[in-house]
Amino acid sequence: QVITGLRVTPVSLHRRNIAYFGPTTLRATIAYNLLSLADPKPGDIIIDPMCGGGSIPIE
Repeated sequence: QVITGLRVTPVSLHRRNIAYFGPTTLRATIAYNLLSLADPKPGDIIIDPMCGGGSIPIE
């Protein structure tokens, strides 16, 4: 098994000033990358299918 990573931002996302969420919430770095892949535009409607801790809307 080989695991590789790819930098998608110039600065490491874990260094941002984000409040701590509980252990069951989606990691902020994953939420950020999901939204980067979706490429939302102003006025788009974003639906958070998990809607637990609000990680996607916060990003």
